[in-house]
Amino acid sequence: MPKAALQEILPYKTDQLLEMVTDVEAYPEFINFISGLRITSPRKRDGDVETFEAQMNVSYKMFTESVRCGVTIDHAKNTVVVRNSDRPGPLKTLINDWTFTELSDGSTVIDFFVDVTLKSFPLNMLAAQKFGSVSEKMMAVFVRRADYKLRKIEPDAKIDLVAEFKALGLKRRV
Repeated sequence: MPKAALQEILPYKTDQLLEMVTDVEAYPEFINFISGLRITSPRKRDGDVETFEAQMNVSYKMFTESVRCGVTIDHAKNTVVVRNSDRPGPLKTLINDWTFTELSDGSTVIDFFVDVTLKSFPLNMLAAQKFGSVSEKMMAVFVRRADYKLRKIEPDAKIDLVAEFKALGLKRRV
């Protein structure tokens, strides 16, 4: 099972980053291997929790697949949870979690986790070899998108990240 856990600290407000990541229909504009993405069920909101299903068309070299996912956004907890749907497709499992935590200076820690298992054993083995670097490139794409779309805040150069992470109960990976 290819897995990746990444963490970034970005000079943007948490709500801006959450909104950018959940604007899934914009993904084909800035992620080159996503040839299409559409929301296939209405967005439903119950209090702070929003849910919808989306279909993503992935094209990489000679490989083209369509994947359906369920998306749950918890606006109070600043989390996004993505899971593959039970509909037929190339994925056996997809676990993709985003957590956005605001630091005292207004910047945001992004914790990103993805775990994918493909139904095809040979493709799964191939994906495992490249998964770490692909995940890092994906995070870099989102960082570039934030740099392009969002207004930066002025982070505090004197912030004590060790103390902040401890107080927030976060594990530091950067």
